[in-house]
Amino acid sequence: RLLKTNITEIPDVLEKFDKIRGVHFDWIDGRKKNDLGMIAEEVQQVFPQLVSEHPVEKFLTMDYGRMTAVLVQAVKELN
Repeated sequence: RLLKTNITEIPDVLEKFDKIRGVHFDWIDGRKKNDLGMIAEEVQQVFPQLVSEHPVEKFLTMDYGRMTAVLVQAVKELN
């Protein structure tokens, strides 16, 4: 708390979850098959803070670690 300001809960998380998917996929470059993840473009629409653009190659990347805060709030909404 000492380093944070304007603290508010993440609103309407379950409604936003309806707009993203957890998916199975294979990487195009063949580095790994049968991986799990989300589609960054879908997540960007509802949680733009979790998505960034690679500075050189311009593809989108996700910060899966920060998704934990969203998941905690979703569990709270379910209760």
